[in-house]
Amino acid sequence: MKSIRTIGLWSAVLININVIVGSGIFVNLHPLTAALGSGSFVVYLIAALFLLPVVTVLALLARQHPESGGLYVYTKTYLNPFVGFLGGWAYFVGKAISAGFMASMLMLVAKEALPVLHAVPHILLVAGLLLFLVGANVIGASLQGRVQWAFVAAKVIPVASVVALLVWRGPQVPVSFDFVTGDSLAAVVPIAVFAMVGFEVTSTIAHLFVRPEYTIIRAFIIGFLAVTALLSLFQGAVSLLLPASALAIGLPAAQLSSVAAAYLPTFASFSWLMTICVYLSMLGGTFGILTSNCWNMHRLAAQGHVPGGRWLTKLTAGQVPWVSLLVEVGICVLGVAISSKQIPLQKMSVLGVVFAFFCAMLAAWFARNAQGGRLIHPVVVGAALCSTLGLFCITLYHIYLYGISVPYLCLFGGGIAVALLHGWCSKHRENC
Repeated sequence: MKSIRTIGLWSAVLININVIVGSGIFVNLHPLTAALGSGSFVVYLIAALFLLPVVTVLALLARQHPESGGLYVYTKTYLNPFVGFLGGWAYFVGKAISAGFMASMLMLVAKEALPVLHAVPHILLVAGLLLFLVGANVIGASLQGRVQWAFVAAKVIPVASVVALLVWRGPQVPVSFDFVTGDSLAAVVPIAVFAMVGFEVTSTIAHLFVRPEYTIIRAFIIGFLAVTALLSLFQGAVSLLLPASALAIGLPAAQLSSVAAAYLPTFASFSWLMTICVYLSMLGGTFGILTSNCWNMHRLAAQGHVPGGRWLTKLTAGQVPWVSLLVEVGICVLGVAISSKQIPLQKMSVLGVVFAFFCAMLAAWFARNAQGGRLIHPVVVGAALCSTLGLFCITLYHIYLYGISVPYLCLFGGGIAVALLHGWCSKHRENC
């Protein structure tokens, strides 16, 4: 069944915001404020400049190839099909694990609120939440549906509330950039950059966009600028209201609860509203990743890289690749099941995403138009290559600090082994 283009420009922008803005916007409040003080908002602006060439290149490639599984498509088209598979598979596994960890964190919060859930194994709770999201997607809670408005509202409400408090009470911490030094930025810019990764979802689901030649570049740029504004505005407002020493460290809602306790201590419902928004925001991020990333598996299966293509490419009447979605849930659950290696697993899942970025940027360097000229200006591609190479080195350094995740290597390597075996068997059958 051929997919139908249904996503317009503003739906695409909402999807970008929903996927990118997850728990990072809340969890990063303390470390960024502790490192940079009240000038901490500049770190998101610097990260945006760092990522802008990558965003631009992906936008141009996506407009040229409005197909599912964008990073895979670009690498396959301009480099090599197998390298394309490596990048596509690394990206798919990395994003699946990210969705699994967000689901795991949500279930930890649910168990705190409902102690009766402690009787249920954690992994079953995570699987149940993910399957609920799959079911919601299958029956109509689509990427371009009204549910996106609810999830984005959950991200905007805390930002608007904190900015309103700042306007009402005025800055309580003097604006200062004394702590914004080369050393401090080197320590926290990677945090901000990783918090902003997710803009590539536009290329993953480009096949669903109405008028892709008009929508895609605008969706990339407007979505990325909106996310940059949200992150920097929120970080700046909080750091002007409270110093790092007054921000609680813990679950994602803890730091925002510090603001509520300091300025509206008798208004308990405000703290509850902020908490609900934080976790609804995380739920939206999980939903967005889960329901967009499955198209990467769908694309790999459609190109014959993995077995079971006849099933993995099946679509529901609502254009949902439900079998690929279930396979993604399985990988999410496998990632969460290895709880003793969560930090290395998260770092290596980021490595998979960055590796896919680098492959796509390298492909862009060799991309040519129908007349044989460069598809994208070499200065832009060169800047994007430098950015992704820097990301790659930073990620490798983090892995050096936190260790290699053998489980991630097993998931990644296992997929490659299955693909190679499937390719050999297919070729052997053809020769026979």
